[in-house]
Amino acid sequence: MLEIYIRNPAFKNIISGAKKYELRLLKGIFSNLTNGDKVLLCNKKYKVLKTIKKIYPFSNFTELLSNLGLDNCLINCDNMKQGIEYINTIYNINLQKRYSCIALEFY
Repeated sequence: MLEIYIRNPAFKNIISGAKKYELRLLKGIFSNLTNGDKVLLCNKKYKVLKTIKKIYPFSNFTELLSNLGLDNCLINCDNMKQGIEYINTIYNINLQKRYSCIALEFY
């Protein structure tokens, strides 16, 4: 079973339902996911079994956030500029240009 590591506070926000989507570049293990797959969401202390309800593909994170809503994806960011700046701290800009991205929604 695939383990997806998510740092806090995103992990807690997904588990509580405050954050609706987990965002990832569409590369590596994330290229092989399909709706209905069971995955373990993990952080340093906890592991939670979830099922992928739906995978939403997008060309880039700006398109993703515009379509799914900043408040559903990055609940600690106040505006789109801040959201993109935060994503740039996680994913290298060159990787973002090379790969498209996805939002994972869980049951």
